Amino acid sequence: MSRRMILTSIIVPFLLSCAPTDRAVGGACRDDRDCQDRCLKSWPGGFCTLDCRDDRDCPNDAVCSDTSGGVCLLLCGDSRECRDTLDDSDYKCDDRRNVSGGRDDVCVPD
Repeated sequence: MSRRMILTSIIVPFLLSCAPTDRAVGGACRDDRDCQDRCLKSWPGGFCTLDCRDDRDCPNDAVCSDTSGGVCLLLCGDSRECRDTLDDSDYKCDDRRNVSGGRDDVCVPD
């Protein structure tokens, strides 16, 4: 096997894994059928999410935000992380209220 084929077989799957394809939280969508639960169509590129009542309803990398009646949003450390994870420059990391009454830094439209 050539060196080029080896590198391609390693790099391509890695690059594909960086794209937001999660049908639960963070994937791009056009309508609810593209997601496990719900599509926030008004968000840039659409945003797959789950309805939630508390953090236990969300995946490990997300929290239950008091946005849109309680939806899971991705946790973040800074806006660059949101833009890289969601592959979209229209997102930022912002401090938002969670359903428990506290606050979390989550990815939201810029």
